[in-house]
Amino acid sequence: MYHFIVKQITRKSFEHVSKGNFDAVIQGCTPHIRHTFRGEHALGGERNDVQSFRRWLERVARLSPKFTFELHDIFVSGAPWNTRIMVRWTKHDTQPDGQVISSWGNHYIVLKWFRTVSIDVYPDTAGMIAEMQQLAVTGVAEAIAEPITS
Repeated sequence: MYHFIVKQITRKSFEHVSKGNFDAVIQGCTPHIRHTFRGEHALGGERNDVQSFRRWLERVARLSPKFTFELHDIFVSGAPWNTRIMVRWTKHDTQPDGQVISSWGNHYIVLKWFRTVSIDVYPDTAGMIAEMQQLAVTGVAEAIAEPITS
């Protein structure tokens, strides 16, 4: 039953991110959350506190205001004091020029007592770099900005 509940919470968290409802996501995090996003681009890097993670989420919303997640698998293991979650997803997004693009990735999430302590994101890094470069070509300067780190 516990794993079922965690899967539902995880599914809802991805919906919140897609809708820009970051408060709901942040409330479920510890103050010193560790968040990594692989790749050398504006969304890459590591954050080590909830404020930096929020700034990163806000950047995602500016760079991809119309994206949605399609969740394929959610795997949960462990007990409430040490829960591991693996999510396999596809992100669909509409670019400023109207082009619809999709990319894939995985999240590895650690919870302790229903609070998120770490999130490691493994996207299609080549696809992310190409997406950021395409955004920059269309005039979105933040797409080539330095990563938000802490």
